Order: sequence, then C-alpha cells, then structure tokens
Amino acid sequence: MDINRNYSDLKKFGITDEEDILTKARNHYEKMPRKKRAMIFNSMIIERYFNFQEMKEVSLKVLVHLSILFMSYPEKNNGFKFKGPNLTIEKKIFYEFSSSFETSMTLKHLFKTEEGSMSKRAFINYSIDYPSLSKGDYLALFREYDEVSKRKYNFSIYDNYLYIAEITGGKTSGWLNQKKLKKLIAHSGLGLNELNSLFFDISTLNREEFRYSEIHTKMLGKLGVKYEQKYYIPQTWFVFENIFNYLAENKKVDRTEILEEYAQRLFSDFFGGSNINSNNYDKGRNEQDIIIILEDTILIIECKSNNFTKIVDDASNIEEKLRNTFNSTIQYGANQCMRAEKYIIGNDPAKYYDSNKKRERNKILEISKGNEKKILKIVVLLNDYLNLAESSNQFLEDKTKEVWVVNIFALEKI
Repeated sequence: MDINRNYSDLKKFGITDEEDILTKARNHYEKMPRKKRAMIFNSMIIERYFNFQEMKEVSLKVLVHLSILFMSYPEKNNGFKFKGPNLTIEKKIFYEFSSSFETSMTLKHLFKTEEGSMSKRAFINYSIDYPSLSKGDYLALFREYDEVSKRKYNFSIYDNYLYIAEITGGKTSGWLNQKKLKKLIAHSGLGLNELNSLFFDISTLNREEFRYSEIHTKMLGKLGVKYEQKYYIPQTWFVFENIFNYLAENKKVDRTEILEEYAQRLFSDFFGGSNINSNNYDKGRNEQDIIIILEDTILIIECKSNNFTKIVDDASNIEEKLRNTFNSTIQYGANQCMRAEKYIIGNDPAKYYDSNKKRERNKILEISKGNEKKILKIVVLLNDYLNLAESSNQFLEDKTKEVWVVNIFALEKI
C-alpha cells in the first residue's frame, strides 16, 4: 500500500496540533468497536515494522502508544449498527493521526530546547525510538533478571518467554477474549492473576484520566491493556521494553550486580576467565569493577546501571536533571577508569585487594610495568540510556573523552 502523505480523504479532520489531533481521534474511534480498532492498529503496526524505510513519517513507538491511547477511548453506542471499516482507508487515517501527532509533538519540544542539548537527544529516544534490542537480547535480559521477575510478577518471565513472544508475534489481531488468550498460553501454567499482571485495566479509567504523556508510566511492566475480559496486545516484540524497564527499576545494588555478572561472563568467554579480575580495590580503597590483563594490554572496565530521568516535556529542569544523572553515572564511571589508569602507571607494582578494609583484605592482583602496556578504558552500561551512551563523547569532559562508553548488547555484538 502506498501510504505517502495525502489528506484527500482526511480533510474533514482539520488536523492541527496535538490536542486537536487527539480530540478528533477520540471522536472518530469512540464510534468504532474496540475489536475493529485493534485490527486496524495492529495491521498498521505490523506493516510499519516491515516497511520502515517507506513509512518514516511515524515511528513504531508512536504507533504503539497511540494505539493504546485510542483503545482506551470508550465505545459509544449511537443506536446504529457499526459497519465494517474499509481497512485500507482506516489504516491511512490511523497513520495520518499518528504522523501528524508525532510531528507536532516533536516540533513543540525541539523549539523549547537548544541545539546540541542533552534533553533534545534524550527526548527523541524516550518518546519516539525503541531501544535497538533484538528478541534474543530481551531473552538474555529476562534470564539475567529471572529472580527479579519472580519477585515482581510472582512468575518467571524468562521461563514463559516463548508464550509471551507468541501473543505479541503478529499471529492474531491482538484483541483476544480471556478464553482465547488462556488457550494460547495453556501450557505455560500461568493463572489468571499472573496473566492479568501483564495488562493495564482501562476499565478503571475515567474519561480524562489517560493521557499520552502517561503511557510510559501506566504501561510500565505491561504488554497491553485489558477491558473487562478482553485484551489488546500490540503485535510487536518491542513492547518487551515495558517489561524490562519494570524489572530494571529494582534496587540499585541488584541492577549493578546483574550487570557486573553479565559483563564478567561476556569478557570471560572472549578473553578467558583466568585473565579476568573482578571487584578490585587499590591501596587507597578505591574499587574497580573489572581489570583484564593480557600480554601487552590492560582493559579497565567500570559497569554502571543507574536509571535515567524520565523525559517530561513540561519540566523546566529536565536538562539539569539529565546532566546530573549523566555526571553521576557515565562521567563518574569514566573518571573511575582514568583514576585506575593513573594508579597502574604510577605504581610499580600496582597492587589490588579483595576488600576495601585494610585489616581484612588480601592481595588478589599485582600489575608490574603498567606504564609499558597499552591501557584501554571502558564504561559498560545496562542500556543506551536515552541515546546518551552512544553520544557520550559529546558530553564527556575533555580529560575523559578517550574512554569508550558502550551498552552491554552493543559490546556483545562487537
């Protein structure tokens, strides 16, 4: 289907700004049964995924988020039987609503921010782009967070991954009754309570409660939405982002340990476990997460798993918050790597211990002639942190620009 911008069928909507778009979308979709909406939305979501080069005017994430918002609109019975929609026309209408909304939302934000600002780059990632994680990447994450998911959901996301992938895989319309959904996951052993924990119940909403800006928070930990005994599930595995973000909101100590263990296994598989030294403390009791000793090269690695600030468009101090988090996470990790390099070069031998307590510590590593070796410094992150990992060199202090900042999955692929 050729879906270039053409308003010939949409002039009646008079689309202008965000609020106007959403008002007209509500008027349009309230007259349509949710079953029909789901078919239209998921048909477009699947098509956008496969034809992203030809459909760049709207992102997959905006399509998914608007579909959730539009599914929350109540069904208004005007006494007339709803005729089946023309799928081609209705897909085009949904596309036009979505692309116009994305354009208006983006321009509104970009006009508020300075060129090159941290919040400008982060907004695009937070509001428009899904993380560049594959289904395999999410499976690996759910494996690492298996114990966390058991605490938060009372069941294992990892053990049930195949069933979750099945109901988001484009094989259904994405609007399922309870009986059909239970049949699809019958062999998983999940009960109704566990199943419902993956969905936001829109029947609890009042007319003005659900706003587009709230979707990130309301959908945290959710695959889709439910209404009474019916379920809407966007047909794309990118909604796994909601589940991972929910799992990653656990205690910082858990996040850090999970990332460090993941990174240690990754480096051990590549360089050999005997070359990996973890949880190292120098004589000044400063910790370095991982040090890898090779024949003529030393790798200094710091793992950071802090959560970044949510992007709220009307927050006046969002730039300050982002910079503070960047400085306490990515910049601090880079500083730690530079400190370790200075220690290794300035001490011959440079000694590391297994504890920061002087009376209880044992020497676990000794590096001789460190000044004669090539030293590489890496900060490993749990994810791309609103695209700030990939663009970190733009914001790092000059003295630390040689530090490589990379998320764990990009590192694994490299």
